[in-house]
Amino acid sequence: MVRRVCWWNWHTGYSWLLSRAIAPEWDVYVIPTPYAPTGWLTEQRPMPKSVTVTSAIDAADDMVVCQTAQDLDALLTAPSVPSLYLSHNHADLEGVSPDRIERSCTRLVSISTKKRDSWYAAGYRDPVRIIRP
Repeated sequence: MVRRVCWWNWHTGYSWLLSRAIAPEWDVYVIPTPYAPTGWLTEQRPMPKSVTVTSAIDAADDMVVCQTAQDLDALLTAPSVPSLYLSHNHADLEGVSPDRIERSCTRLVSISTKKRDSWYAAGYRDPVRIIRP
């Protein structure tokens, strides 16, 4: 059974990489952002067949990936779907407190050991998995 994951496309290159890494087990639904107003910047990367542009989180989604405080804000009015926060930065640069991530998301993942360790230093208590770009 193919599962559904939804995220806001703040970085087409990273979205392309992540969508290719989880296909064919996951279908990807991307929500447009100011960075990618149409949902995908095809001049940067071709849109994989497993990717669909959508306008919002759907109750049918199996997972939601958040990457910014704005994404976390959207969770407040979205259907209840398991979510993770993908941190691209050090905790002090992310603009989101560890407590807010713990309240809003099922898990925190980071793109490097150094960035993961900054979350522990900021007070995040749960395990943080590293997903390298």
